[in-house]
Amino acid sequence: MSNKGKRKVKDVTGHPAPSSYAQDRAKEYKERYGFLDAIDFKRAWAEARMLDSTLSPTHPKNLPEEVERAITLMARRILKLESEWS
Repeated sequence: MSNKGKRKVKDVTGHPAPSSYAQDRAKEYKERYGFLDAIDFKRAWAEARMLDSTLSPTHPKNLPEEVERAITLMARRILKLESEWS
């Protein structure tokens, strides 16, 4: 058996390079929904306030980090759905 048919790989880790289709889909997703990454808790609270006017106008202080993350994540999902429906 010759060495011609063998491939040598030295300490290569990670994932294979994504296909051009996957890269195109990722780029399209980033262009369409990239604004969602910029939403912080203050913006998420403002979005929640638009849906429920009984919430206080200012976001609450000293909430646990998990609660802030949950509110932010839900606001991102709602905005994504709204942009898909429009």
